[in-house]
Amino acid sequence: MREKTPDLCEMFGRIAPSYDRVNRLLSMGVDRLWRRRAVRAVKAPAGARVLDVCAGTGDMALEWRRRHAGEVVLADYSLPMLRLAEKKITPYGHAVLADALDLPFSDNSFDIVFCSYGLRNLTDPGKGLRSIYRVLRPGGEAAILEFTREDRDFLHKGFREIMLRTITRIARCFSPDPAAYRYLSGSIREFYSASELADAFAKVGFTRVSVKLLTLGLSTLLTASKPEV
Repeated sequence: MREKTPDLCEMFGRIAPSYDRVNRLLSMGVDRLWRRRAVRAVKAPAGARVLDVCAGTGDMALEWRRRHAGEVVLADYSLPMLRLAEKKITPYGHAVLADALDLPFSDNSFDIVFCSYGLRNLTDPGKGLRSIYRVLRPGGEAAILEFTREDRDFLHKGFREIMLRTITRIARCFSPDPAAYRYLSGSIREFYSASELADAFAKVGFTRVSVKLLTLGLSTLLTASKPEV
């Protein structure tokens, strides 16, 4: 598993200004549909307090706010990313510079926690899940979007590999830091498979764990609940 190092944080800082534009290009805009699916997958109590972990430039929180009221808190380790996120989410929420492995929030303080495409960048994804579990209130829900390692048949594995190589080649042309996207494609190959990620959630204590493969398995949506007391 790759480690989250100061160099990695600097890498995200370097690509922050072009991050949204390159992501739209690489996914042909489908990433917006994936976030919309994540928002629809969780129940929204009135005035829900929502946390977006590994928030990046705030697209997940923004998708939530398009459909729901309530406080939204964004947490990320990259200050340049958070500065861009704050511009999107103000005045509906606020951003906190924070390590996902040690979230600076009280136990049981959020109704819903999102994490989109950041879990695999943590030094210890299991610890990251435990941190999410701790701050989620009993009965609350987590929704995770991630690129997981393929564990299905040969056809799907071949399709995934072609897409990863294509992403790297396109990034060379349009990103100011193509090496960052080589890292990102490599991190997908080294991360959990969808079934392994579901097992990791269950091990932490989550229940009602559900896994959905989106767009021919290009993205994985996992939802889970913290048991009621």
